[in-house]
Amino acid sequence: ELDAYPQLSKHERYGLGSSNGAGMVNYLAIHRNYFGAITSIATQLIQGIEPHAETQPVSVLQIHGMKDNLIRYDGGYSNVGLTFISAEESAEIWAMHNKCDENAEISTTNSGNRRIAYSDCAHEKRVLHYGITNAKHTVPKETEGDLFQVIWDFFREQRRTLELETTK
Repeated sequence: ELDAYPQLSKHERYGLGSSNGAGMVNYLAIHRNYFGAITSIATQLIQGIEPHAETQPVSVLQIHGMKDNLIRYDGGYSNVGLTFISAEESAEIWAMHNKCDENAEISTTNSGNRRIAYSDCAHEKRVLHYGITNAKHTVPKETEGDLFQVIWDFFREQRRTLELETTK
C-alpha cells in the first residue's frame, strides 16, 4: 500500500524492530522491496530465511545483546521454536548479499561493545553490527550513549548517501 503514495520514496523508508518485530523487519527486507535501511534489535537471521538473489540491497544495522538467553548471540535453536544464525554471521551474510568489502572493520567502542562495520558495499548500502557486551534480550536505551540516536544516525546516513548518489 505504501507504493500508492508517490510522495514516499522507497529509499527513505526505514524498518525498525525488536525481537519478533526485528524478525518481521528482516523478513520484509528479504522478501519485499519496502526499505532503504533496516535496524534489528535482539534478533538475527533465521536459518532458511536469508537474503537470496531476488532480495534487493538494503542497509542493515544489527544490535544484539551478547548475554541474550532467548535468542543467543552465537545462534542455535531457541525456545521460540526457530534456529537462528549467529549475530555476527548474520551481519556477514547481509554484507555478502550487499557485495561489501569482505574485510570488516572490527573494533571495541568506548562503551566496551563489539562493533563490526562493512564498507564499500554495492548501491551505497552499509552493514553495521553492535554486540552489546552486558545486554540480554532487552538492549538498554543508554546503549552507546543513546540507542535511538545511534539508530537515527544510521538511517540519516543512509539518506545522505542517497542524496549524494542522486546528485552524481
